[in-house]
Formats: sequence, structure tokens, C-alpha cells
Amino acid sequence: LKRETGMTVIAVGLVTAAGQAERILAEGRADMVALGRGAMDDPHWGWHAARELGEEIDYPKIYVRASPRAWPGAGSGKP
Repeated sequence: LKRETGMTVIAVGLVTAAGQAERILAEGRADMVALGRGAMDDPHWGWHAARELGEEIDYPKIYVRASPRAWPGAGSGKP
């Protein structure tokens, strides 16, 4: 769709993993990835995705004590 129309494209639906979202963007299949159910299921999806992709992110001050740097067990996965 993006190649045919030249329009900005947002990929949404069944995007469940950080690597999947990264590939969609890297391959130029979409300009942005939107999350719905994934973010509802895991409100910290973005933080978990960043960690999975090896990115270091800043945590809001209120969450710093629970960041992986402060507490190695933080964000090890869902219960």
C-alpha cells in the first residue's frame, strides 16, 4: 500500500513483538506501528520492547526505583 500510494502508512493489528514491529519499520512496510491489544495487555510494552531490542531508555522519575538498573528483577517478564 505504501509503495503504491506514497501515503503515510500505520501498521496495526497482530503486532505482538518488538522484533516484528522493528522489521515492519526497517523493511519500509510502514512509517509507524500502532499497538492496541498488546498495549492493553502490557501497559509497559514499550519499555519491554526497548529492552528486548537492546535499547537503554530513561524511566520517569516515579519509576526509577523499579528500573532494571536499580533492581535487576524488574521487568523480567509478566507474572
